[in-house]
Amino acid sequence: MSNELTTTEPMPREMPVLADMRELILGTDSTQIAAGLKEYGDRRKMFRDWLRKQLIEGVHYGTPPGCEPKVNEKGEVGIWTKGKDGERGGYKWYPKEQWTPKPSLYKAGADFVVELMNVRDEYTADMPTWEQLGKPQGTFVMSCRLYSRATGELLGEGRGVRKVGQKGGDENNAIKMAKKSAKVDAVLNCYGLSDLFTQDIEDMPPPGPAKHENPAANPTAPSVKPRGERVTTENLRQLYTAWRTFHEHDDTPESKRLFIAWQEPITGIPADVAHKPENWTTGKVSECYGRLNAS
Repeated sequence: MSNELTTTEPMPREMPVLADMRELILGTDSTQIAAGLKEYGDRRKMFRDWLRKQLIEGVHYGTPPGCEPKVNEKGEVGIWTKGKDGERGGYKWYPKEQWTPKPSLYKAGADFVVELMNVRDEYTADMPTWEQLGKPQGTFVMSCRLYSRATGELLGEGRGVRKVGQKGGDENNAIKMAKKSAKVDAVLNCYGLSDLFTQDIEDMPPPGPAKHENPAANPTAPSVKPRGERVTTENLRQLYTAWRTFHEHDDTPESKRLFIAWQEPITGIPADVAHKPENWTTGKVSECYGRLNAS
């Protein structure tokens, strides 16, 4: 027995087309309305339960690696919120009753549903949408329409957009990805599956803080010396002690003034900033020791 679904002509309607729901409700017995709504709910649930059993997680749908939702110990879902005015962003937590993350319907899943439901897909370049976007060069906008193979009726439509170079893809890749997005969109629209699946989350920015970009260098900011050239307060104290020992001076304010004046013609460091280690280098300290040894 074939597993392919067959399509039959709909049974003759005993009620008017649901063009005006208010008129229908007011003109129909409440018992009939209740029975009809229950029948609709049962059929819809039966179809969706059946469809879920046909789809395989990880093959037809799922969460791509790196796109997993962030969930805390309370079961709340974290949504990354950008910081304002230079402040760091952070996760804002929501209960699952308020927002539940959904898996992505893959291309294999959309292909499977199209085959399962015995429909055919047709693609065209969506020029009106492309023109609305400003006719961007290197951007492909595709439309996918789903038709019943039995009746030729248009059942649903979807759109997809892809830029050349997005995620490193060339023109061929961009066209295929635009068609893929359009087909998945059409399947979700046609069968009302957007509460079960989302799409293209693998193309969205990963949750969490954006990649850090270093600010432009400030040309007026003081440069930081390499670690091997940095001088400490202790290094200057030792040089000052060696100078005092050589000249047989006690540790007095006058001796410090004389030391500062002595080093200036050797190092070129102005007297008013010579007491700060960051203005020295190991090379300048060595020059001072060399002058003492040569004396």
